[in-house]
Amino acid sequence: YAWSGHERLVGLAAVAVSLALDLRGIVRSVRVSAVLVVIVLLVLATLAVAWWSTDSAFPSSSPSSPPSGTDLLAASGLLFVAFAGYARVTVLGEEVRDPARTIPRAVVAGFAIVIVVYVMIAATVVAAAVSGVALSAAPLTDIAQAAAGEWLIVVVRIGAVVAAGAVLLSLLAGVGRTLFAMADRGDAPRPLSAVAARTRTPYRAEIAAAALAALVVAVGGIGFALGLSAATILTYYSVAHVASWRQGARIVPVAGLALCLPLTGGLIVAALG
Repeated sequence: YAWSGHERLVGLAAVAVSLALDLRGIVRSVRVSAVLVVIVLLVLATLAVAWWSTDSAFPSSSPSSPPSGTDLLAASGLLFVAFAGYARVTVLGEEVRDPARTIPRAVVAGFAIVIVVYVMIAATVVAAAVSGVALSAAPLTDIAQAAAGEWLIVVVRIGAVVAAGAVLLSLLAGVGRTLFAMADRGDAPRPLSAVAARTRTPYRAEIAAAALAALVVAVGGIGFALGLSAATILTYYSVAHVASWRQGARIVPVAGLALCLPLTGGLIVAALG
């Protein structure tokens, strides 16, 4: 969506900027993320309204080639990445007021907003594809071109960059604090538990998380990053479900594990096939 042909350079620059913001403290990161999210929601709403206002917004036909079961599982596994962000909220318990009340509310509100947005965009993309819009690797710009022309393409490109930046900012904050918590317990190298005196930020863990993100950017493209992220998230969620069996109630962990395993398998089959 931005500066085609220089994706890795843009990605590395985004990692560096996100790290700099995270190192200044969680409050600054949250405020920046909130502003970015509002911008993204406005862009997506503008795109959806523009498309559904066109004459071809309501196609009379249906897709000619329905997806196979394997394709559906692989797509569901990738989509799981988009719903995994709530876990990053839970690792910020040490840095928010009244976490027992604040974090559950944030998780529920986040899920509600995300579901509405995803349904809106999914319906828009499917309707555009069925209506004959040729979709590329950047489908939202194709829809913008069909709906309103060049000005909306520019808006969508800006929204895509802002959306990726918001996700990266929250990702580094969450992963860095997960590494910090593990290091503090001795499950990760102890030096990662160091905290900056002024900002109370786990700076070594944040830098380590940024280094890992930069490595993913340097090695592969967006498909590789999404696939790797989905596979690792589903794997550690599966491990968490198994570990939670010791907490007593087993219905939820068993159900969670039963859902995670086929999604992981679908991703593996898609990658091999």
